Amino acid sequence: MEKLSYDLKVEYGHELNSIHNILKLLSDGNVYEISRVKMDGSLAHNVDRLETELAQLLNKIQNGEEGFVKRAAKYIV
Repeated sequence: MEKLSYDLKVEYGHELNSIHNILKLLSDGNVYEISRVKMDGSLAHNVDRLETELAQLLNKIQNGEEGFVKRAAKYIV
């Protein structure tokens, strides 16, 4: 297996931050079953979001796709 020629934290920083935010909400107990605040979402919903985010990130890495920031930067210039 080849070593990556880029830093994952830089290339996929936005995606990693999304995953981190979901994990932070869960670790802080911000789920409907605990907080009774509907905007927190259920535990099942948050786990589904986390699984989706992880699958999308792994797919991008596997297929050599650019991260969100690099793709978005193309449209800003």
